[in-house]
Amino acid sequence: MTTYLFLALFACKNSNFDPGFSTNSSTSSNELGSNSGENDGTSSGGSGTDETASSGDLAAADNEDAPQISNMAAYFAELEGLGDVIEIHVFYEDAQDDLEGGTMSFAYSNGNESGLEELSLATTSSDAFLEDGEVTIYLQAVDTTLNYDFLVRLTDSSGNKSNEYAATATAID
Repeated sequence: MTTYLFLALFACKNSNFDPGFSTNSSTSSNELGSNSGENDGTSSGGSGTDETASSGDLAAADNEDAPQISNMAAYFAELEGLGDVIEIHVFYEDAQDDLEGGTMSFAYSNGNESGLEELSLATTSSDAFLEDGEVTIYLQAVDTTLNYDFLVRLTDSSGNKSNEYAATATAID
């Protein structure tokens, strides 16, 4: 199963890459265990002890044919044989069902470093798990004592860009 995991190292940076993100964002806290983070930025608690924060509609989608991110969760997890990772789930709707062959762009920052990544989206990709309505990625080489902020945008195979969505993996140590 671990052969299908995407394990991004935060040392990879490309200063020329521009995913088209806006610079304003706001997040609200909620507790890990609830995949909340409604588009209005309100929170609803869960049963976990670790926290994640997310918000949506930071920038509108290109058009009605673009995918729409409806929710996102980012949190620390421990995977056997890999240690501490950040697990990110991006929940989306895509009426045209053409996200396969597109990309997921995300920016990250943890206070010490930041970067931009672009991942290929395909059901056979080792970069990200693409399922109906959900994209999942795992990031390793993380410091559990730091908060990690993420900003994500999906682009379908036709080039239509989704709305942006933000989430925070809150430090656990």
